[in-house]
Amino acid sequence: KDPARPFYVETAQGSIRALGTRFLVEQLDDATQVTMLESATRIDAGGRSQTLNAGQRLRFDTSGPGVVEQVDSLALQNAWNDRQLLAYNQPLTDVLERLARHRKGLVLFDKQALAALRVTVMLPTDDSDRALRLLARTLPIEVRHYSPWLTRVTLVHEHKNN
Repeated sequence: KDPARPFYVETAQGSIRALGTRFLVEQLDDATQVTMLESATRIDAGGRSQTLNAGQRLRFDTSGPGVVEQVDSLALQNAWNDRQLLAYNQPLTDVLERLARHRKGLVLFDKQALAALRVTVMLPTDDSDRALRLLARTLPIEVRHYSPWLTRVTLVHEHKNN
């Protein structure tokens, strides 16, 4: 907290200036997501600025800041400390991107095919195979491991028998 030396985080989509002390930054494929745990930050993206306060989350891309969401910052912090991935009504594709960071190798999936699936879930980040099995049990997805280095997640299409 030194106004003479502000702390910045630069991403491909914009910058985040810490106005406080505790926040999470997640670099997704095409966006950055910032979750405020304590105090505030200022997001600059796409020529626009947005202040984010404790208990809020914002996703932004090169076109600018998105919609501010309210989050349970204490639950998120506890999940982080316990090596858990916590998601409230988030796109499955975002959850898969986050899980992929905790695996060796690639997790392939079709963003467009999975776009409609949203999840509220707590998953272990220290056992991503287990996390993927848990998702497959509750969602219409199939998880296939082709090697320890390649995993593919696909939408399961139900077929009616006539």
